[in-house]
Amino acid sequence: MSNLPFFSKLLERVVQTRLQAFLDSNNLILVTQSAYREFHSTETAVMAIYNDMLLAAEPSQVSIIKTVCSVPQRSVLCPRLFILYTADLAEEVQQYDVNFHTYADDNQLYLYCRSDDMTSSVDRLECCLTGVSYCMSANHLKLNAQKTELL
Repeated sequence: MSNLPFFSKLLERVVQTRLQAFLDSNNLILVTQSAYREFHSTETAVMAIYNDMLLAAEPSQVSIIKTVCSVPQRSVLCPRLFILYTADLAEEVQQYDVNFHTYADDNQLYLYCRSDDMTSSVDRLECCLTGVSYCMSANHLKLNAQKTELL
């Protein structure tokens, strides 16, 4: 019986622990990333977006959320490496004045607008998504349209 799978997983865990310590000590994970950060979870991701929506809520405003999902889970390192590999997505999204929050490899793009400005806001969100798609293509990634939804 081979011990290679065991040693492979053990080595992966050691690398993951050291990588996480490096990322944390150098503040290299985006503040909008709620995964792989101490005191952050799916709950904090949902609460951050919900809080933003409540703060922006006015009687004549609506919120538009676009969810983009990405990387398959092959190892404990894949999601963390994906986060580093796609860190420039935040800069791309900010160009369109769209809010951005991530949890692991799931990205939420969202914005607020008055109800009479919804068409132009949806257009801006779609342009942002096109920019994200180009950015991902430049990094040899593909946006999965089947896992992308507008809420």
